[in-house]
Amino acid sequence: MGCGITRESEVKESLNQRGDGSVQKVSDIKVNNLNFIDEASRKITDDYEISEIIYFNKFGHVKKVVKKDTKEERVMKIVNKKYVDNSVNNFNITNEIIYLSQLSHPNIIKAYEYYKDSINYYFIFEFVDSGSLIDRIIECDFFSEKLVKTVAKQVLEVLAYIHNRHIVHRDITLKNILMNSFSKQQDLQIKIIDWGNATNIQGNENLKQITGELHFRAPEVLSQSYSYGCDIWSLGVVIYTLIEGEVPFVKKTEAEIIQSIKNESLSFSSSNWENVTIECKQIVQSMLQKDHKKRPKAVELLENKWFSDNETDKEITKNKFVENMTQFQAYNVLQQATISYIATHQISQFERSSVAQLFQKLDTNHTGSLSKEEIAQVCKLQFGQQLTESQINDIFEELDIDKSGNISYNEFITIVSNKQELLCEENVAKAFKYFDKDNSGFITQDELKRSLGYSLISKNEKVWEEFMSKCDLNGDNKISFDEFKILVKGLKS
Repeated sequence: MGCGITRESEVKESLNQRGDGSVQKVSDIKVNNLNFIDEASRKITDDYEISEIIYFNKFGHVKKVVKKDTKEERVMKIVNKKYVDNSVNNFNITNEIIYLSQLSHPNIIKAYEYYKDSINYYFIFEFVDSGSLIDRIIECDFFSEKLVKTVAKQVLEVLAYIHNRHIVHRDITLKNILMNSFSKQQDLQIKIIDWGNATNIQGNENLKQITGELHFRAPEVLSQSYSYGCDIWSLGVVIYTLIEGEVPFVKKTEAEIIQSIKNESLSFSSSNWENVTIECKQIVQSMLQKDHKKRPKAVELLENKWFSDNETDKEITKNKFVENMTQFQAYNVLQQATISYIATHQISQFERSSVAQLFQKLDTNHTGSLSKEEIAQVCKLQFGQQLTESQINDIFEELDIDKSGNISYNEFITIVSNKQELLCEENVAKAFKYFDKDNSGFITQDELKRSLGYSLISKNEKVWEEFMSKCDLNGDNKISFDEFKILVKGLKS
C-alpha cells in the first residue's frame, strides 16, 4: 500500500536515504541530494524575519517570512509537534516533506528546509504571490478559456511527471493550485501544493483510502478502488469549476453529492459555456468519465488538440541560459554540490521562472526531465551544426550531475546558471553553512556524506576516507572554510 503517516525519523531517513553500495571508488561519489532539503541546525530567527500570518488551520498556522541574507519572501508552515508525533492524528506534513525531497519540477512548490524547537516544527516553502485558484474564482466568478488552458496544461505536466514516477497526489483542488505572476511580460506559472496525501502505487495496485475534498473525489475513490485516474478526475473538476463558477455536482447533502458524482451526467447548459470551444468541452468530458479505465492519462491529454495553439512558442532561441548550459563544467563533486545548492536556493523567483519556461519548452515528451536527445537538439541550435555522438555523450555526461541518465529540473537550474556569478564569496559562505551542519566552522566526513545525500551508515568507509583526504588539504580530518573555497572554485581538482 501507499505511505501512511510518517514521523520525523522517517523524514531524516528519506532525506539521507541513499546507501553507498554503488560507491566502490572515489569517482563513484556523486551528488544525490539535489533538492538540498535538510534540518537546519540554527534557530529560525537566525535566518528569517517573521512577518504576518497568512492563514490558520487546526494543526498550526502559516506565516510569511523574509530570508535575511537574500531578502526573498518565503512561507513558513508552523506545526505543533504533538500533531506530527501522535499517530492518532491523520496529519501528513512529514509525508509532504518526504515527497517534496524526491520531486523536482517547475510547477511543484519548492521546499527549502525545516527547523524545530521544543514545541514546533517550522517548514520553509517558496512564496507564491497571487494566491490559490479558489481565491481568484471568488474575485472574478469564472476564468477565460485561455487562462484555464494555461492552468490545465501546467497541472497536467505535473501529473504526467509524478504518475511516471508511480506517485499519485490525491488532493488536486482549487485551493491546492497556487498562481505566480511576476509581470505582464512573463506567463502565469502555477504551483501544486499540499503533498500530505500523496502516495506511491506499486504495480497494478488499487488504493482504498478515501481522501481529498468530497467535490473533487472521483467515483472510484468513493468506491474505494482507485489509481492514477483520480488525479485526472480532480483536474477535470477544477477546469469545469473555473469556467462554470461552481463545481459540477452540486447537491444539498453529502449523500446526494456522492450519488451525483457516481451517477449524474455532466451539464454544459449554463451561459458560461456558450463561447467555450468544443475542444475544451470534450477534454473536460474525457477527464470526467465515470469509468476510470476510459479516462485518458496525463501524457495523452497533453497531446490533445486543445493545447495545440499553446505550442507556437516551441522554437528555442539562443539565450544566456542555453549558452551557460553548453559551457557548464564542474571540477569536482564538491563544486557540483556547491553550485547546485547555490543555484537552487539563492537565485530569485523571477529568474527561476524564466528557467522554468525554457525547461518546459525543451521537455517535448512531458516527462519532467530532459533526455540526451532533447539536450542534443539544444546543442545543435547553439553550435549551429550536427555534433558527433561522442561529443553529445561528453556534454551530457558533464550535465547529468546525479548520473541518473536524465537532466532533472534542479540539475537544469544548476547547469544554466552562470558559475562565476554563483561562486562569489558571499554565496560560497552560504553553501559552507549548509555543509557545516553543527556550526563548528568545519565540515566533517559525516557532514560531507550527509550533504551529498548519502546515509551515514557506510559500506565503503575506506572510499569515503580517501575522498575526505582529497578534500582535507592540511590533513586535520576536517574541511575549513578556506579549504572549501579552494575546492569549490576549482583551484584544486
